[in-house]
Amino acid sequence: MLADEHFDRRLEALLDEAEQSADYVDVTKEDFDSMEREALESVRKRKPS
Repeated sequence: MLADEHFDRRLEALLDEAEQSADYVDVTKEDFDSMEREALESVRKRKPS
């Protein structure tokens, strides 16, 4: 699928960028849960294409 290929390329680019930045931030489970909720809310608000 084209969407899967795009996602894979984008994910790889983001992971490469994160690795090269060398900035590490400690994240607790609560922090991660909050980020996950925020991301899910953002996805739900998107209009279907």
